Amino acid sequence: MVNRLKLTGVFRDLSNSDNLIYVCEQITGEIINGRSIVFESQILGEIVSFDKINVPFSDNIFEIVIRLKKETKWTAEEVKGKEVIIL
Repeated sequence: MVNRLKLTGVFRDLSNSDNLIYVCEQITGEIINGRSIVFESQILGEIVSFDKINVPFSDNIFEIVIRLKKETKWTAEEVKGKEVIIL
């Protein structure tokens, strides 16, 4: 089974400029710290941490912190609203 997320919102981690904080919907699989996030065959970064967000009528909304790779060609806004894969 492929682990998939839909990234729905993005925020900059003010304490660390290499990290982005995304609000995401878990579509399939599981979220695991240390795993890579892939969008259109390119690794965006690594999951640093995640936490479930309590939202009425949904149990699959999370906040995840991603440490970005320096050589990624995608901006945070370009991947917002898109599905990504966890490797």
